[in-house]
Amino acid sequence: MQRRPAAGRPSGTDGSDYSYRMVVEPKYKKVGVGKARLKIIMILQLLVQFIGVLFVVLFPPKEGVFNPFTIMAVVYGAIVYILGELGRRRSQVSLLYVYNGLSGFAGLIAVGVTGRFYGQWKLSKEPEYIIWTSMSADVLYHCHIAIGLLVELTKAYIVYDLMKNMSPSKKNA
Repeated sequence: MQRRPAAGRPSGTDGSDYSYRMVVEPKYKKVGVGKARLKIIMILQLLVQFIGVLFVVLFPPKEGVFNPFTIMAVVYGAIVYILGELGRRRSQVSLLYVYNGLSGFAGLIAVGVTGRFYGQWKLSKEPEYIIWTSMSADVLYHCHIAIGLLVELTKAYIVYDLMKNMSPSKKNA
């Protein structure tokens, strides 16, 4: 009969491990934390894009036809999100690098398209169709831009930090 230590087996082991436990290098812990942060910021990025889509739907242009650039910006943002998700899940620095650049460009396109056509969006003057006042449309538009910019800057920092931790260290090269 084997005697078990008084403290028992550490939690999280299957019993086949040795008497010592491997120490995880802090760099890999940082990668795990960075991937979790990136997941949160990517969800926020989708939320900001969804707010932009709601803004377009709630305040359509005078002509009643949606701008094709707005639709392209949403599709482009979805493709960039998929690239970022693949890079995050597979820990591929090259995909994260592409995601970081293209995501910033997608954010600029979305804000630019929204800003360019914002002046053309008019609300109906009939009382039964007024859901939002023009003041709340302005506030929503400016909040969308501010939150989108904040999310983009935070995302850029998180992706850069994650890529730095995923890359091989210079000491070993």
